[in-house]
Parts: sequence; C-alpha cells; structure tokens
Amino acid sequence: MSEVIKRNYLSEQYLCAAKKNFTLQNNLSNSNSKVLIGHFSDIHTDRERFRNAMKLFERYSPDFVIHTGDTVRWNTDDDSSFFYADIDKRPFPIYNCIGNHETFNNTRTNSNEELYERFIKPLPNIINEDEKCYYYADDDKHKIRVIALHNYEYYTPEAPQYLRNWYAFLQPQCDWLIKTLKDAAEKDLSVIIFDHEGDERIPPNHNDLCFTQRYAPSSPWGPPKFRRQNRPHIVNDIVDAFKHGKALKKEYEWKDFGQTVKVDTVFEKKGDFICHLSGHFHGDFVGFLPSYPDQLSITMTCSACYPEGGHNFGEELSDLPRIPGTVSEDAVNFYTIDKEKRTISIVRFGAIVNDEMKMRVGLKLNY
Repeated sequence: MSEVIKRNYLSEQYLCAAKKNFTLQNNLSNSNSKVLIGHFSDIHTDRERFRNAMKLFERYSPDFVIHTGDTVRWNTDDDSSFFYADIDKRPFPIYNCIGNHETFNNTRTNSNEELYERFIKPLPNIINEDEKCYYYADDDKHKIRVIALHNYEYYTPEAPQYLRNWYAFLQPQCDWLIKTLKDAAEKDLSVIIFDHEGDERIPPNHNDLCFTQRYAPSSPWGPPKFRRQNRPHIVNDIVDAFKHGKALKKEYEWKDFGQTVKVDTVFEKKGDFICHLSGHFHGDFVGFLPSYPDQLSITMTCSACYPEGGHNFGEELSDLPRIPGTVSEDAVNFYTIDKEKRTISIVRFGAIVNDEMKMRVGLKLNY
C-alpha cells in the first residue's frame, strides 16, 4: 500500500462515512449512490504532491477531479507538462482552470490564445467551441454540469505590469455563462462553478465552521494598492438570477482598466446550483457568501508543499501547518454530494489540524 494512503487512514474513515447512504426506511443502505468529487488547488509545479494527489484519487475513484488553477510555481517559464502528461489515461476526468501564475512569464503577459493552447486545449472531455479559456463539461450519469471560468481574460501583451494578474470577467464570457446556465436549466442539470479566485469569498472568522481559517492571507508580494478591492460581483449576480428564475439587468464597471459589462437577461426557469469551488488564497474559506446567503463557496488551501529552506507555498499563508515528511504535506479535498437530500460533505486528506488544535477533516452542509 502506498505511503500516502497509509498516513491518511483517518481521513479514509471520514470519506467512507461521507459516502454512506444510510436510511431508516425499509430498504438497503449503500455507500456508492452519491456523487464523489476530488478537489486540489495551487499545485505550483510540486510534482511529488501531484503524484500523491493522483494516488489518492485513484484509490477512491471520484466521478471527476477539479484543480482550481496555478499549476506552475512562479510563472509559465516553469514546467507544467507533468500535469497534462497522462491526464487522458486516468479513469476519471480531470478539469483545470487558469490561475494568476499562469498569466505571465518572466518578461511579459501571456495572451489568452497562449493560455488556451497550453492549459485548456489538452483537457479531454470538455465543451469548448470557441477555443476560449472557459468551458463546461457534463456528467450525464449524475446530471451535473461543471463550469470552468477564466478570471483573467482581459490580458494583452501590452497590459501594464501591475495588472498582469488582476481579476476581470468581461462581456463575451458573461454572455457565454448566461447561455450555458440557461441550457443547464432546460436540461435539468445541476451546476458546479469553479475558477481560481471567484468574485466574492468567505471572510476569515465570520462563521463557526471548522473549514474556515482564522486569518486572512495577506500577499507577501506587491504593495496593498495592487490588491483587488470592491470587484463587481457579476458571476454571483448571474447565479442568483439562475437559482431563482428571475431577471437581471445591470451594468458593471472595471475601473482599473476602463471596461464595462452589461447584463440584460431573464432566466425563465429556476436552476439547481450546488456550489462554487476555488483556490488562490492558500487557505480554507468555506461557507455561504455574505452577499448571497444561499450560494455555497468552498475555497481550499494550497496543495503544494515545498521542503524546508525553500519557498513553502503551502505553509506561509494558511493557518494549517504544512511540514514536508509528515501527513500534513498532503492537501486534497473530497466532496460527496447527495442531490436528493441536497447535502454536500467535505473530507480533507492530509493537512487537517491547525495550530489551535482544531480539526479540519470533515463537514456536512446543506446546499
């Protein structure tokens, strides 16, 4: 048995419990009727942790796996071929999105065309008619549509250096998302949206859920004026209209680079939204969005963990100790979804205890 499997024996028991479909009715219980999803994020060219994650996924056979961006360590001069080398040989689909570290190299900003060719085009089993960095994929067995968004689509090679990894969500992607959600509602598909950092996120310490870290990660790179403030909540507004089957008419402005987005649409049919998945902040932020109390958001910590003496992506922004050579070096989430009961259970493999001795191994929520 692999070492990564052995050291995660406690989490394995939680996952078995999360998969269990126990009923008090007069029929048999089972442990294979729920949707099982694997989630890791910000692997940052950490090949060892990537291999460990794949071993965990292969053992527990999720229906699909999502990586929420930042496959490279610093920028696209780093190698990301390990991620795509045998992705089509896995017994489960693996989906990825563009992270902020993918958007530039050592000398310039990468174009959207370059990002698509390197990070999106190699993904199998996705629907991407226009060769953009956003796409969707359908799990026909469980009637789930997974939608990958691109948070950084405004890039051009001439973009100012300080805007090279600045969040934006512009008109073409906005129109595409509305069309994709309307189609999902017509086909009675439940929806999961994932991206690297999302419009709105859960604040630290704002709920009593064990999966929300105590402090906000402050980036050690770049002055505060370059950090995102007061971004428009376009995606969350669209999801709200989708969930409730209502109209949305609003204009949004991206003040940092003079772009506007206009939404004028009506969702004739209510849609089924499960959750947002993201990464980027290298910490755990789980709960219902402050401005949208019926939208569940799950941001997970960094899956990379570099050795002592190097730049430890997993350690420095999270309240979870990430020590190479221990079980805490792993960071993979599994989710089981019960669509009938409308519940989602979170199970963490690896880094499960923070410095206040609080465990972050399992949590069950209604969505």
